[in-house]
Amino acid sequence: MPNKKMTEEKQERKPTDWKDAVVKWMGLFPVLLVIACTTKMLGVKPLPLKLFIESLIIVPLLHYIVTPFMERTFSGWIYDDESKEAKREG
Repeated sequence: MPNKKMTEEKQERKPTDWKDAVVKWMGLFPVLLVIACTTKMLGVKPLPLKLFIESLIIVPLLHYIVTPFMERTFSGWIYDDESKEAKREG
């Protein structure tokens, strides 16, 4: 269960949109590459079936594992602009 104080602090701070997008892409790309190569190696042929299998794996993986990991890993960089602004104002 997440720490309540940590959750409240995250809600108060909003990351810069471009940094948030870059971090999410950095998490998505390797997962997407591995899943796409795996389905190709397994010989999944019909495109709709291939996309169904890939999305069935990728969406929960990103939501529950990759995105939280990336946010924890890069939180110092994502929220860095706000700390610089606070130092300038204070």
